[in-house]
Amino acid sequence: MPLWTAAVLLFVRIEKTSNPLLWLAFGAVAGLALMHKYSFAFYLAALVVGTLLSAWRRWLLNRWFWGGVAIALAITLPNIFWQAHRHFPFLELQHNHRNVILPPLQFVYVQALLVNILSSAFVIAGAVFFFTSPMKRFRALGWTFIAYMLLMYTLHAKDYLVTPVYPAMLAAGAVAAERWFASTWSSRFVAAYVLAACALSALMLPSFVPVLSIDAFARYHQKMVLHRIEAEDNAHSAVPDYYSSCFGWKERAEAVSRYYNALPADERQKTAIFGSFYGQAGAIDHFGPALGLPKAICSHHSYWYWGSRGYTGESVILLDVDLEYLQRHCASVTLVADPKVQWARPDWERPIYHCRKFDRDLTKEWDAYRHFD
Repeated sequence: MPLWTAAVLLFVRIEKTSNPLLWLAFGAVAGLALMHKYSFAFYLAALVVGTLLSAWRRWLLNRWFWGGVAIALAITLPNIFWQAHRHFPFLELQHNHRNVILPPLQFVYVQALLVNILSSAFVIAGAVFFFTSPMKRFRALGWTFIAYMLLMYTLHAKDYLVTPVYPAMLAAGAVAAERWFASTWSSRFVAAYVLAACALSALMLPSFVPVLSIDAFARYHQKMVLHRIEAEDNAHSAVPDYYSSCFGWKERAEAVSRYYNALPADERQKTAIFGSFYGQAGAIDHFGPALGLPKAICSHHSYWYWGSRGYTGESVILLDVDLEYLQRHCASVTLVADPKVQWARPDWERPIYHCRKFDRDLTKEWDAYRHFD
């Protein structure tokens, strides 16, 4: 978010100072922002739309503008080559995400919740402000905001991917409020409104910052009138996914450790710990060293690139696989554990099994298990 805001600030400074050398700084910031979050590419696309629809299109003929483009490309080119060499896994990941598809009004409602229902009025004010006569010079930012919102909605992006654009819009909205409500009584109304927005933010704070115990938060969450719609189509616990996703990892790693360390030494050496997705494998790799566990293997997302670490499948502890599948492909299946943690996501709390003599060689067929869902 700071890099996005810095890019907008540079855009404004370029227009206010007419200093084309700042395009070089903009290119550097844009390159770093792209390396941090690919979604910035969509914001750049929206910025191009805003530029073409405004007087800023004159910059397209400036050599320093293209110098900034060259700097941004130089920073991101190694990553682009990496993506191309591996058939753009980022695009495959996006294609397989199970994001909740929201109708237009719900999409707007979710965005208002993220920025605070009352504070969202300043975002709207900022967007309108860019289309008034005093802000004609910066109208490109208004078009950019509209284009980016439409792009994110059309692509069914996760709700939080929109949030980096809000600091600039809130700033514009604050300036608009200061100009539009300059009289004494109007300014008092704005001050009262800001205080109300701050009070609402305080009420919503436990939803975003763990200031309450999980039990207290669960009760608080159930009583809240304003609820954020979950971003992914998964099974959910009594608390939002971004809270429930924090629970159960250590317990599962400890359950695997108790079983793994009880195996004969010769069997431990050839026993792989297979996470069905990156979170499970990451939990093993995070807690495992203190528990005497080896590195996990996993074919999900970028974990796939580490391969099977030499494990053939002769002995595999699997953290999340259907029992029926294992019974078809393993010579024997043993229940390792079935740990249940109250607040963990239910779709991640499945039994853990030990498969002996898997009928496929993981070292030879590793590519077949790659997945992004």
